Amino acid sequence: MGALAQNLATSEKIYSTYDSNIDTDLTHLEELIQRTKYIRENYKFEKELVDIIDREGDSVALMREYEANAWCYLIRAKSNHKVYLPDEDREVKQGDLAKELTLGSYLKTIKYKVDKKMQKVKIFVNEIEVNIKRDATKSVLDEDGKRKTIFTEGKSIKARFVVERLVDEDNNIVAQWMLLSNVPKEVQPQLLVLGIIIDGK
Repeated sequence: MGALAQNLATSEKIYSTYDSNIDTDLTHLEELIQRTKYIRENYKFEKELVDIIDREGDSVALMREYEANAWCYLIRAKSNHKVYLPDEDREVKQGDLAKELTLGSYLKTIKYKVDKKMQKVKIFVNEIEVNIKRDATKSVLDEDGKRKTIFTEGKSIKARFVVERLVDEDNNIVAQWMLLSNVPKEVQPQLLVLGIIIDGK
């Protein structure tokens, strides 16, 4: 197992295995889009790729780029970002929406470290369809060197909001992950979360 493309950033330059002239003015996510495009164009994978991205990827600009290119993503969601529930005609923060969802379907039992001790926990997963309607934001420096935020409108995006929880023998939730994905519904949420469990909260 190895990296398909890798970068090393210094104060002067970005050294990369896929592009020797990466624009240093690009944001990390803008560069990620270029890297993703390179990987898909230069490696002939037989199966559809699903990019797993940490919380920094909870960016509507990034998700719109993935939609425009018909790429699949699985992104860890930020608690304070809002989504729209079309069936209920309301906006809600993702952290609050996770609290509203029941445990959902039982997946399996595993051993997981809780308070430095390994114990058996059950994995549960639930999901709901959401729309992401917020403006895209980008932080830039103005002519005076002060940082400002640029807001850009865009089309609403449909996504799957998936919540994975680990529950101990006393029915306490010991870990939780909130995820956003555009993987087709034919792929069950139980399959989406299998690679997400990490040693931490």
